[in-house]
Amino acid sequence: MTKPGTTSNDYFGESVSISGDLAVIASPGGSNDDGAVYVYKRTGSIWVLNTTITPDSEFKSKQFGAAVSISEGYLIIGDGESGKTKEGSAYIYKYDDYDDTWTKQATLKGGLVTRAANYALSVAISKDYAVVGARMENDPHGNNETNKGAVYIYKRKDDAWTNQAKLTANAGLSGDQFGNSVAIVGEHIVIGAENVNSSSGAVVLFHLVGDIWLEQFSFIAADGASQDNFGHSVAVSASYVSVGAHNKKIKKSLSGDVYVYALNVQTQQTQGEIDLENTLATLDNPIEEAIINPDDLDGDGLSNIDETDVLNTSPTDPDTDNDGLTDYEEVIIYGTDPLLTDTDQDTLTDLEEVIFYNSDPTLLDTDEDGFSDDYEVNILNTDPGLVDTDGDGLLDAVEVNELATDPTLADTDGDGLTDNEELNLHLTDPLDADSDKDNFSDGLEVNLYDTSPLEVADVPVPLVTTTAYSPAEEQMGTMAFEDYWPSKGDYDFNDVVINYNATETKVDGQISKVILKLQPVARGASYKNGLQISINTPITNIASATMGPVSNAVPLTPIADGNQTMFVIIEDIKDALPAPNGFEFANTEPNSPKVTGAMFIVTINLHNPVDENIFGSAPYNSFISRKLGNGEVIEVHFPGYRPTKYASKRQFGTVHDDTDKSTDKFYQTEDNLPWAMIIPQIWEHPKERVDLSEDYPEILDWASSRGKSKKDWYKHKKNKNK
Repeated sequence: MTKPGTTSNDYFGESVSISGDLAVIASPGGSNDDGAVYVYKRTGSIWVLNTTITPDSEFKSKQFGAAVSISEGYLIIGDGESGKTKEGSAYIYKYDDYDDTWTKQATLKGGLVTRAANYALSVAISKDYAVVGARMENDPHGNNETNKGAVYIYKRKDDAWTNQAKLTANAGLSGDQFGNSVAIVGEHIVIGAENVNSSSGAVVLFHLVGDIWLEQFSFIAADGASQDNFGHSVAVSASYVSVGAHNKKIKKSLSGDVYVYALNVQTQQTQGEIDLENTLATLDNPIEEAIINPDDLDGDGLSNIDETDVLNTSPTDPDTDNDGLTDYEEVIIYGTDPLLTDTDQDTLTDLEEVIFYNSDPTLLDTDEDGFSDDYEVNILNTDPGLVDTDGDGLLDAVEVNELATDPTLADTDGDGLTDNEELNLHLTDPLDADSDKDNFSDGLEVNLYDTSPLEVADVPVPLVTTTAYSPAEEQMGTMAFEDYWPSKGDYDFNDVVINYNATETKVDGQISKVILKLQPVARGASYKNGLQISINTPITNIASATMGPVSNAVPLTPIADGNQTMFVIIEDIKDALPAPNGFEFANTEPNSPKVTGAMFIVTINLHNPVDENIFGSAPYNSFISRKLGNGEVIEVHFPGYRPTKYASKRQFGTVHDDTDKSTDKFYQTEDNLPWAMIIPQIWEHPKERVDLSEDYPEILDWASSRGKSKKDWYKHKKNKNK
């Protein structure tokens, strides 16, 4: 491949990366010295220029593309001296192979701490994490350690990237330049520090445990010598780590050397994990008929003899202690006592710990953070199975005991910066959304206006207030749900059908207010389903929320949902859309009189506007929810949308559900059919017990192509008279 054009001093090839059929070549001096990144795509044996990406910042650094990395369609571009004070930035782009387009997903910005620290002169990316090095960063805590270096980790959730952690070397010293090179694969990050020990160099391996990146090993060359610069470059695969030492002397010549180490990553499932998967796959399957085994009368997987003579459980009752877990689950999978509803006596039942709280029902303090599971659940509202509930890189114990930040919110003050970013990048107050009191949140100043959140005189100037509509002004779209998840049921997609319209008020493209109109139009379900919505901003950023028209609006209570906020819109769809006399359902049975549902108007005002890419598109994460007799909450979301923290995790992967969190696949069958859909127009739903594919056969092509073909399947009803 050769550079486009003929301009000299472009530094074409300054940094490169490749993944699959996509190759990325940076040219920091290209495009009139602004910098450019060229993406090539392989077609057959030919590599063709696919796109050219240039910086959209007004600050021209001549460093755009100083580092690049691409993986699985995600591209990160480093710009080590962008910004007014050279704090540095990195940009993340996502490739859509169907439309053959690139979309910018995020701008990761340095702050006060990274000024002139070469933030983003080294970058790496995987499908879920972005890694940004700041090799020249000084210790911000006044320890007189200069150029010690640091590395920042960002985690992707859906299309949003948020700061998760800041890594430094346990044995790091002044001048090490930790972070001069970075690489990531799966749950491992390798970081170079080529200036360690008179530039002999070192490389540090980090491993993801839970949501915490822990230092696992430090590589030092066995034949290392000063000025080798071991760690100048690093790479990592599933099995190996390679380290470059470009200044290594071999036979008195500076020929350099490369070291390769075996990583030995354990990827096989344990037998316990296999047993758990097999057991969960057989639970709550209403289609399978029970087969009575005379040696196992209750069908719980334990023999009558073992239950009678060894366990003292009932051979005719699969759940002797009636706690919601079968005797087999308790004995074989979880190690709990089948005769006690609360094995560890922490006031949380075994079922609650297994299904709802992600905790170990045999331990009082599952995550060993000093807080009992009961205290985390009932007092702190933290996750008893995680030492860092909100995934912001700050331990729950540190947030509670030292910082007074909220351990359940990555962004305690709701200003658009995580607590970690405020403390370790910008030195702003994580408990005050507007540190310099200039009436603009810290997040807006950093992420939108490029002004200082600590300088009162550096005040942003808002430019444009706009209004956006979805799907269009005075036009309704449709949400449709099949509520029998994880079973497909009759798949007629009329269990809950709701029309919607959203009006968004934006300031410089940031969403500050939402008015969501929701009107139930069909109910073909006997379950007690409620309608709820989860939006991508923490509860601390909700200024107000109301239900109803302006003249008669009543407050709507926000519910904390981790770093999202949840609202209950309709408690029971039956009450919002009752069936006409003589019929069981509403607007789904043949010859049924039409019922008109009430219009629900939800108005949400935000303290601090939120980037539309983070906030998401209307109707946002709307979903239906119902509660089982044992307390389990069953939620049904649009495909790819995550459940709330209140949803039972027990049902995922059972019956027809093929959820795979590692690929962001949620609420879809093996054939990619959904249980919920958004349709950008008024839609004619099927009648009762008419399979969706009978009325709309093109949906099968749409699903098998993962949404890449037959995108307008909903416009083509097979028989419009039905």
